[in-house]
Formats: sequence, C-alpha cells, structure tokens
Amino acid sequence: MAASLLSATAANATGSKADDVVSILESVPTEIPVMQDVSTEEATDLVAPGSASSDAAAIEDVSDVSVSALGENPLSVQLLAAQDAVAVSVSQDGVEVIDNGDNSSTVPLDRADGSLQVVFVIETPDAPSNYAIAVELPEGVVLTQDEGGALLATGANGQLVLGVAPAWAFDAAGTAVPTHYLVEGSEITQVVDHASGDYQYPISADPWLGQRLFSPMTVNRNGTYAGQNVYSGRLTLWGVTMGLSLQGLTIMSTAGLEEFTSQWAAVNNSASLRQQYLCHAIWGRAIIGAGFHWDLELSRPANANYGNVLAHKCNW
Repeated sequence: MAASLLSATAANATGSKADDVVSILESVPTEIPVMQDVSTEEATDLVAPGSASSDAAAIEDVSDVSVSALGENPLSVQLLAAQDAVAVSVSQDGVEVIDNGDNSSTVPLDRADGSLQVVFVIETPDAPSNYAIAVELPEGVVLTQDEGGALLATGANGQLVLGVAPAWAFDAAGTAVPTHYLVEGSEITQVVDHASGDYQYPISADPWLGQRLFSPMTVNRNGTYAGQNVYSGRLTLWGVTMGLSLQGLTIMSTAGLEEFTSQWAAVNNSASLRQQYLCHAIWGRAIIGAGFHWDLELSRPANANYGNVLAHKCNW
C-alpha cells in the first residue's frame, strides 16, 4: 500500500493516490474511525472522482476550508503545510488529497457536525516533521493548550469558540509516533517526531478542530418525563474525542455546560438540571456510562449527592 501511495503522481491522473490514502486512513487505530461521518458534499467540482490535477485553481479550491458550528459563523482555516502544493487528487468516493510537494500530503476532512479534521500523511523519512495550519479567530480570542494536549479558545463570556482535540500520529503498522502541538497566536503546528524511531511509512497525523460538543440539542426527543420537559444533547464525534481527552471532565463541565445553558435558560435556572448535567460529565464524560445522548429531566428534584454516580447513575 505504501509503495503504491508513493508512486502515484498528478501526472498519471488516475486518482490512485487519493484512494490509497483513504485506505490508509480507514485503518488508523483511533478512538473514532478517521473516515466516520466524513462529508464529501463540498468536494471540488474541478477534479472528477478518480482523477488528479496540478491546476492551481483546483488546489486553491480544495485548500479553502473552515470549521463551523453546523454551518454557522465558520472560521477560515489556512492549510499552511499545503501552501506549496503541487497537485490534488480525488478518491472514487470524493475524498480530496493535496500533494504538498515535499513527500507529504494534506487531507482536509469535513464532518457532518461542522468539525474539520486535517490529516497529514507523511510518506517518506525525509518528509518534514512540522505541519502547520492557521485559524481565523475573532479578535481577543487566544488559543491555549491544556495539560492533556487539547487546544481551547473561549470568548469573553466563557463560550467555546474553538477547540482542537489532542494530537495523534500512527505509522503504517499502527504504532504511535511521538507528536505534539506548538501554538503561536492563531497558528497551530503539529510536530511529528518520526525521526525518533524506526517507523513504517506512511505515517498519519492530525489536528481535529471543532466548535460544538453537542448536536442536535432537542426538547422531549422521546416525550416528556413525569409530565415535564426533558432537555437533551447528543455528543458529536468531535465532542466524544474531546470528552475522552485527559482534561475531558473539565472541558465537558465548562464548555459543554455552557452549550446547554446558552441553549435553554431552564438549564441555567434549575439546580437539578445543572446537577444532572455535571453528573453525566462525571459518569464517563463521553460514551462510557453516560451514553451519546445526555438527557436532563426537569421533574427530578435537586440532589446534593449528584456526584455519587455509582449509586444512582444520574437517575435519582
């Protein structure tokens, strides 16, 4: 597979490089499958699926990416690692792969929840170790890195403006490769230390950017409970990843709670609803115990013992 990836070029115009990259990404051993819920609706119409092009307009089109909260208020993302790209190829199912021109590729993956996963595919030992992107952040918003490696940017009101899941990198055999982020202003560089060991190429690495931890957010998705409203949020895939990070409890208890309270005043005004939410955040954070759907029932009384999750599993 690696050999076919490296031999594919824009000149042969077969699109095989993109198809091989998709095959590689489908086997990366991450918590959330890399190709799950990837949308190809915005794929360039300048390059047909199964083909490739070195046309500058096609490369620019594919490089025009953003992260959003379900299409609202998108933040532009510059693919700095691909600024000297030489070609773009499109897989048979519409996934776009940018040839960076330095024995590496950039694969921007748009997801249905508005998040953006930018995968870098390092093809040979002499490919770069640093891969950068830049995000157009609102004035006054600063990216900070927590001790677990995730990046967070919040507004003056505490609302999450942007988050980046902790970095990962794996070689072709599924072995983890040392990696971390460097942040300078709104520029994010993923450093992949692939010279530190005897790794099998290609190596895949990514920053995964998102804004919404929950979507959709609904009232009474399965009807009322004891005659009163039930407020529900379903974790996005990006939200699951953030929740499973080392600082997941903090992220879900702050930014996640802010999503609920900004959606419904009732959550902000009810001690019970806030306690139920925090209980879910403690009870497994993402999918362990709490499930994908977090349901808060208005009819439940307040419970000072809400943190004792093993006793009531957030249903008291």
